[in-house]
Amino acid sequence: MKKQTRTTRKIREEVLNQYKQKPVEDITIKDVCAALSIPRTSFYYHYDSIRAVLQEIGEEFILGLEKVYDARKIREYLRVDRVKFLGMIEATKDYLYAHYDMLEAFLVLRPYSEFRQNWLEAMRPHYPKNAPYDDLKTEILVESLIVLFTYAISNHIEKERVHPEKLMSFLLPLFDNVSSIIY
Repeated sequence: MKKQTRTTRKIREEVLNQYKQKPVEDITIKDVCAALSIPRTSFYYHYDSIRAVLQEIGEEFILGLEKVYDARKIREYLRVDRVKFLGMIEATKDYLYAHYDMLEAFLVLRPYSEFRQNWLEAMRPHYPKNAPYDDLKTEILVESLIVLFTYAISNHIEKERVHPEKLMSFLLPLFDNVSSIIY
């Protein structure tokens, strides 16, 4: 991840703004540069393409989310301490709402399947792998968070109305019984 400068920040904001309005194929570097009043050489100094800008935005989001997960020691919490696990879900919710505009673009307005897959792949190392079906539990948890947040954004649900404890009360029995689902 390169150092973010004032120019890269502006380019990223403008590309994301345009991505919220039209498909990536319809966003041109010429239009981004015109909106920012910068020469195209400035764009090309920082990025190769519009897709590279979107990819960097997604990567930065995932790196930040990984920091939330690392700080919360998910492997330990999921197995031992459900109160701390709830705290991790709450911290995740806070992080997701802090990135509402980007997620609205990538999950709702212009679904970006590569972003979803990268999110899932990035989270896998943070979950336990000692017990049978831990990989399935990880996928269920991450996909549940993505689906829940996509629904919340699509329906303009405020942060205060999203209840991590209810998500946890739904998921934990599923985790506890996942081995009986697949035999």
